[in-house]
Amino acid sequence: MATSGQGQDFYGIREYRHGDEIRFIHWKATASKRQIMVKEFEANTTDQVVIVLDNSNESIGFDLLDNNFEYLIKVTASIINYLAEFYCRVTLIVNEGTDECTCLTNYSAAIKPLANVVLTTLEP
Repeated sequence: MATSGQGQDFYGIREYRHGDEIRFIHWKATASKRQIMVKEFEANTTDQVVIVLDNSNESIGFDLLDNNFEYLIKVTASIINYLAEFYCRVTLIVNEGTDECTCLTNYSAAIKPLANVVLTTLEP
């Protein structure tokens, strides 16, 4: 839903509502419609990405020499590295044992070093 005065992308024009800022009045539309009209902008949003890394034996394979554990670590690290260049929130959930789970949530650039520590110390 668009909200007047929020965001930067122009969405449209609508009737004035109590609480709208005066600086967003669209004067030409107000004059032609004979009622106060305001500019409406799209609301700011932040993308959120959730990465779940399940490194249980059922997911990676039971054979210690022939499993996809290293591949999963590489892919997860690559995704986090890629997302660090964008402004988004990232949640990384990692199964670290039978009953232990690590959950990191932060903005992409801030989570990158934390995720690297978790991924480098993770064992299958």
